[in-house]
Amino acid sequence: MIFHRIETLKYLRDKVFSKYSRVRSKGKIRIWHVNCGAGDFSYAIAVMLREAQPKIDRFAVVITATDESSENIETARLALFIPKDFDDVPEQLRDKYFDEFKTPEGAVFNAKAELTKLLRFETMQLAGDWPFKEPFDLIVYDGDSADIEPAAEEEIISRLREQLKPGGILITDESYQIPSYIGFEAISDSVYARPEDDLF
Repeated sequence: MIFHRIETLKYLRDKVFSKYSRVRSKGKIRIWHVNCGAGDFSYAIAVMLREAQPKIDRFAVVITATDESSENIETARLALFIPKDFDDVPEQLRDKYFDEFKTPEGAVFNAKAELTKLLRFETMQLAGDWPFKEPFDLIVYDGDSADIEPAAEEEIISRLREQLKPGGILITDESYQIPSYIGFEAISDSVYARPEDDLF
């Protein structure tokens, strides 16, 4: 389902995206969705950004969504969904951002340009160098703690912190708690901030 983490999405809409301003962001909004899978939640992030900021096109917005699987990225770029992907999503919201068309197998929904133009899907391995030259306002980390050693995941989290602007937000899976010594301010169980005065 696209909106499978509804409380996280509401938090992003009401507490993060609604506070973006052209002055503070210098006209740019940079978001990174790490381990995006087939992209469902990436599209939900784009929906919430547009809902919170109806005039978002005044900003230079890039939502970079990466995954280690090229197959997942190919699927995400198609921007195609089926009706059950929208369980618990109001029809008005679905129809605002997705076009419905019929196929012999049933209804299919295609994300509209209002969403796809905000998103960039790329295959990327977390091991090794990362290509980003500018810091992010928000990082959403969909880690899989069951498949990674704790020390390796802590290294990833530390590197993600370095990719955030001071004051930037990191969203994790609710099952993962970031150790305090990594240097984040815990806002809630899955929401962390890089301190405003953290310049290194």
